[in-house]
Amino acid sequence: MTARWRHCIAAALLAVGLGACSGTSSQVPPLAAPADSSDLRARGVAVSQKAFANRPEHFQFAVVGDRTGGHRPGVFARAMAQLNLLQPEFVLSVGDHIEGYSEDRDEVAARWSEVEGHIDSLQMPYFFVPGNHDISNPVMLDEWRSRHGRAYYHFRYRDVLFLVLSTEDPPTASNKKRLMQELGVSAQEYRQAVQTLQGNPAEVAAAVAADPRLASIAAALAGGDSATLSEAQVAYMSEAVAANRDVRWTFVLMHKPAWKYDAPGFLRIEEQLQSRPYTVLAGHFHYYSREQRFGRDYIQMGTTGGNQRTHPAGPGTLDHLMWVTVGEDGPEIANIALDGLFDREGPRQARTPLE
Repeated sequence: MTARWRHCIAAALLAVGLGACSGTSSQVPPLAAPADSSDLRARGVAVSQKAFANRPEHFQFAVVGDRTGGHRPGVFARAMAQLNLLQPEFVLSVGDHIEGYSEDRDEVAARWSEVEGHIDSLQMPYFFVPGNHDISNPVMLDEWRSRHGRAYYHFRYRDVLFLVLSTEDPPTASNKKRLMQELGVSAQEYRQAVQTLQGNPAEVAAAVAADPRLASIAAALAGGDSATLSEAQVAYMSEAVAANRDVRWTFVLMHKPAWKYDAPGFLRIEEQLQSRPYTVLAGHFHYYSREQRFGRDYIQMGTTGGNQRTHPAGPGTLDHLMWVTVGEDGPEIANIALDGLFDREGPRQARTPLE
């Protein structure tokens, strides 16, 4: 190889596409930032005809499910690390962060310190929603207020309204586990009752009428498990809705799926939302489900570390994160199973192939 060609090769490596050797022309045209994919296709780039998904009105946020009601150590912490990989703009919850039903202030404070240690690892804001395990009694409500402020609130982000409800306003002092023990209800009976009572109202009424045992369990659950919204909260949310008529979408978050309880306060708020597009997100039953009311999505989250034995196992039994992309036509919603999301190291064990 002559010295001239060695010089040409070296120059080419240092200045690709600049035609360093006389008598040659560059095969690599200079690249400016493309306006869209058609710009790139015109330059010979092998790209499809779709526009870049980078519209300024789009944004992404994530939602986590119940952590407690018998939490499994490590799962929620893993979810926080995975959220940092995904980098949403913020994270929302649907409540039940700590194990509840304690009036020991030191114990309650220690439980909050534990979960806040995990949440503090996030690189983006986290919005707390109160669950029945978070606010089980006046002592726990005081702790909530001292740490987080209001139990219900609203905020607006990128012309989207978020209504955060408290379904423990005021707190209900019932403990379902103790209640079921007093009635001699087995774990299997309880799980089956919970599943049945979440069905179609007509089917639930027929099932309860046909089964006296189920009727007694249903009556106990109805008396000890309710979604409560105070008059003050309903008035607050009514004002928030009225003051934000110009938003492009509304999200309503709560712990207990208040529509399944026919909670009067919620039904009044729901009525005021009928002139706008909205989506409702809740938790509590530790089982993922989606239904439509008034043509809108009402979604019940699965778990993010919570007990998965409160409901018969099924497709909705999973630990997951919800990934929401808000666009000009409303939200696109994806559910990501925690055991299907990996960092750059990839999976640590063999995976079962998809069928």
